[in-house]
Amino acid sequence: MDWLGALSPVHRQDNWIAVHGAPVDKRYFFAYVYHMTYQHNLDWLEAEQLAIGFHGHSHLQMCYQRRHNNDDKNLQPQQNMAKNRCTLVCPGSVGQPRGGESRAEYALFNSAEQVLELKRVEYDIGATVRAMQHLQFPSQLYERLTQGA
Repeated sequence: MDWLGALSPVHRQDNWIAVHGAPVDKRYFFAYVYHMTYQHNLDWLEAEQLAIGFHGHSHLQMCYQRRHNNDDKNLQPQQNMAKNRCTLVCPGSVGQPRGGESRAEYALFNSAEQVLELKRVEYDIGATVRAMQHLQFPSQLYERLTQGA
C-alpha cells in the first residue's frame, strides 16, 4: 500500500484532470464537488481549458456538465459528452457508499467517442464485512457497506 500513498493527489493529461477531492482545491484532496460547489468547479475547468474533471471524495456517482450556457446534473448510465463544454465526473464508490447504493460503482470513459458509462456491479459484501471485522475496523465503516449509506 506504500505505492498508493506515494501517488500524487492530481493527475493532469491532455484536456482532463483526475483528483481525489475537488479541482478547485489547491491540494486536490479535501474539498467536495456537490450541488453547492459544482458550478465553481466547472468554472475552474473552463478557465484551465480542461474538458473533464474526474473526482472522488463525495462517494456519489454522478456527473455535472456545462453545455452551452446551461449547467446540469446528469445521472444517465451512458452519456455522450462531445457537446459538453466541460464535465465533472464522480465514478462513485467501491466501498463506503453514500447514495443508498451498496454495489461497487465505477465509470468507463471512451475518449475517442467521448462516451462515458456509469457502472455498478455486485460484490461479496458479506466477505468484505467479515474481513473488516477480523481486522477490527470501526463498526460504522462495515455497517455502511450493507446499508449503502
